[in-house]
This record gives sequence, C-alpha cells and structure tokens, in this order.
Amino acid sequence: MEPAAHETSIPQNRPSQNRGRTAAPAKHDKY
Repeated sequence: MEPAAHETSIPQNRPSQNRGRTAAPAKHDKY
C-alpha cells in the first residue's frame, strides 16, 4: 500500500511512472 499512496501523488505529474512503478519505482522518481 505504500507504493500505491506515493504513486497516486505522482501519476498526475508523470503518467509514465504508472507502468514503471512496477519495474523500477526508484528510476521513475527521477523522471
């Protein structure tokens, strides 16, 4: 549930993180 809460706050700014959050959430954090 932790990744979901932090991903929900980013999707608005980076929709690409949605598909990368499963592969490498840390890498998308930089994107």
